Amino acid sequence: MRLSNIFFMDPPTPGYFLLPLGGQTRYILAMNDLQRPQAAVPSDEPTHCVPQDIEDILSKGEVQTFFQPLVSVSDRGVLGFEAYARGVVSDRNAIIKPQVLFDACHSLDTQLKIDRICRQSALEKFQGIYAKHKNILLFLNVNATALKSDQTKLGSLESEVQKLGYNPKHVIIELQANSITIEDHGKFLDRYRDGGFAFCLDDFHSADLEKLHLVRPSFVKLGRESFTRLAEVSYQRELLTSLRRFAGDMGCRVAAKGVETQEEAFLLLDNHIQLQQGFFFTKKKEDTGQDASQIFQEKIQELHSRYKERVGQSIREKKLLFEGYNQTMVRILARFEKTALRQYAEAAQNALASAPEALAVFILDEHGREVGSRLVRVPSQDGKTVLREVRGAQDHSIEDYFLHLQMGFERYVTHPFISPLDRKRHCLISRRFFNVEGRSLVLCVEFPASSASD
Repeated sequence: MRLSNIFFMDPPTPGYFLLPLGGQTRYILAMNDLQRPQAAVPSDEPTHCVPQDIEDILSKGEVQTFFQPLVSVSDRGVLGFEAYARGVVSDRNAIIKPQVLFDACHSLDTQLKIDRICRQSALEKFQGIYAKHKNILLFLNVNATALKSDQTKLGSLESEVQKLGYNPKHVIIELQANSITIEDHGKFLDRYRDGGFAFCLDDFHSADLEKLHLVRPSFVKLGRESFTRLAEVSYQRELLTSLRRFAGDMGCRVAAKGVETQEEAFLLLDNHIQLQQGFFFTKKKEDTGQDASQIFQEKIQELHSRYKERVGQSIREKKLLFEGYNQTMVRILARFEKTALRQYAEAAQNALASAPEALAVFILDEHGREVGSRLVRVPSQDGKTVLREVRGAQDHSIEDYFLHLQMGFERYVTHPFISPLDRKRHCLISRRFFNVEGRSLVLCVEFPASSASD
């Protein structure tokens, strides 16, 4: 593999650099080292432990190493590469798949030896890139289970890295999130963190949040199950948002792996996941005859350009949406401005009846307390909607939509939220006004929060 004519950009995260793909730079690499390995073994290849094959690999140290780029879509650059390995049995020209090579059925000593062979191969083969680009990151998979062994020399990885001329801060130790426990790995984590290494937790799930405190990783990688249903499952979006914010608060960057289509890349970008890796970024187009590295570069550029257009269209839709909502607010506001406080129930009925896009309306006094009941539009059994009075929270004085108006804002729009009445996404718009009696009041109206309003 080789990279040439690359200029380093200012790091988006302190201490890390990108290999940019845009502008006047070129990205040149052996794409065969980046692609998902193609099947090169007989159909009857075993999917379980074969002791003789493992012994051959241990004695000869033959493994194939592949590198898959971790792409920063927003910067059109490559932040680093993750190393993958497969075993080679040269006597019968066979390839041993990772699930066999790293099978837990192997003895702890065997797991440790396989781990060392694979990481040694990755470190050696990555030297060509690192020699030219000292800030590129290598995500090195380490078998945390093997590190439980008393035979493990805690300094072995450290010495390997130093011997091959790497700065430890550019080698990211990637561990399976489900393999980390305080009892087993506390000493290991502390040793390598003190040595300058950073950590990445792979296949991270919401159930692993506590491990962010234990490992203090610089990166977490999400598997496909965390994002493949973002478009149709709202709670998955909420989980992903919570995870991303929680990780961000701890100085950890979230990446998604296993991205296979442009639409998946778009969905992740919609949810602010800029770091991505997967087959989508490295697969070739069919029968183009085009240089593979150029295809890779053009794919990132195309994804960036199309997403920029997509965001622009979303902003235009959002603008139109809220222009309509604002017009509705003006109409409702004009109705309440001419109404005495004792007549607000009737005014609310007329307001929602004349504004089918509005879902709920209520009034706050100058202290942020709700005046009367709120009127809401709820689904009926015949598939239509009916208007119903409900008692909401009495005191809204610490809510953003009241406090911002107190501070002099003309109006306030909340972030989308799930309404307890219909379990759908709403947003609330508030505006201050004076009624016919001269009282200072706040009008609050809930509207549907479409994808454009996020």
